[in-house]
Amino acid sequence: MKIKEILKFVLPVKCYSFLQKMTIQLYFIKNVFPKKVTRQLYIIAKVIKYLSVIALVQVIKKKYIQIKWIFKINKKNIIWVGCFSSDESNIGDHAQTLAIEKFLQKHFSDYQVICFFRNEVGNSRWNRMVHNIGKNDLVFIHSSGDFGSRYNIITEKNIIEEDIYKKEIFVKKYSWHDIRKKIIMSFPKNPIIQLPTTVYYEDNEKGKKILEQDMIFYRDKNVMVLCRESQSNAILSRSINCKSRFFPDFVFYLKPTSVRKTRKGALLNLRTDSESKFNQGERNKISEMVKKAVPEVLDMDAHKLTFPIIDLIRENYINSIFHIYQSREVIITDMMHGMIFAVINQTPCVVLDDAIPHKISAYKDILGKSVKFANNIYEIPKLMQEALDEPFQGTDLSSYFANFKKDILEEIT
Repeated sequence: MKIKEILKFVLPVKCYSFLQKMTIQLYFIKNVFPKKVTRQLYIIAKVIKYLSVIALVQVIKKKYIQIKWIFKINKKNIIWVGCFSSDESNIGDHAQTLAIEKFLQKHFSDYQVICFFRNEVGNSRWNRMVHNIGKNDLVFIHSSGDFGSRYNIITEKNIIEEDIYKKEIFVKKYSWHDIRKKIIMSFPKNPIIQLPTTVYYEDNEKGKKILEQDMIFYRDKNVMVLCRESQSNAILSRSINCKSRFFPDFVFYLKPTSVRKTRKGALLNLRTDSESKFNQGERNKISEMVKKAVPEVLDMDAHKLTFPIIDLIRENYINSIFHIYQSREVIITDMMHGMIFAVINQTPCVVLDDAIPHKISAYKDILGKSVKFANNIYEIPKLMQEALDEPFQGTDLSSYFANFKKDILEEIT
């Protein structure tokens, strides 16, 4: 079989066509442009192609795993479901992926880890895996903040024009909370662990209805739900008959390569998405107060991405964000992962709640004194000063990760 045919078989159509285009572009540059221009352009294109090929190696590895499933290699597996793809626009989700990946490499080195992105659940590779899964295999559902009613079913309307007629087609998209149930039903004989999540049911008719459905669904299921704060665990313990316990967000597992001692100014890192509880006017007011309190302020959403983060550069990019956190004397944020980034980089932090009331504030009794929780925006200047006046005091949560197998795996297997 020729190399081209192998690549066609192993690589997705988009990746293969991209590689073809890059090869054509290299040929075009080499043979058409004048010599002076050619060398510069050729080097640039060569570098792009080189990086593209390295990125494609990751795809080949995933496809190779698919081939291994066909041959049913007799080895213990972890099916890691629901990972975010490189297109995910929040750096916190990428940090979770990196942390879980490192954790599995260290603590489950005797297992083969098979990863499925969210959009792969239900495809042919997924169906093949469901039919070949072994009794000793474990299922880990990726961390998220969408256990409950907040992110519910979305219905999209597509309009198709045919001559003078218009046809309206309603396409139903299920929330991840619903897909999670399909995953659980796919593995009735395997232990399933929901990695740290936030649980939230709205206090309205929709929230009560979904809670009632979950009370029935999770009864007697072999599922352990890890809750990344105590309030979520309390909701499950009180309302839903399933195994649950507190376990910190996996981003706490990450450690920066070094910690800077020289710092200056503040980082104001506020959400601008639907999870923010502040309108633009309130965000402007917060910015104004912070800039009055500290002369040098970096005001940005440091967690929002505008380009894909492939596996190859994920760790380096996250370390660059860590560098921003380490360059500042104090952080002001309403992001959970903003708070965690501050803690692991030993930077004092003032935290505001986001749209889910207990998601951040439930960490008040867990983290050290250098994390200040503001009840309202007008407390920010005072808490900033308190954080700056005190030496940094963090919290060591490493025992949770070190004892994962003993405390959690033994309970569910």
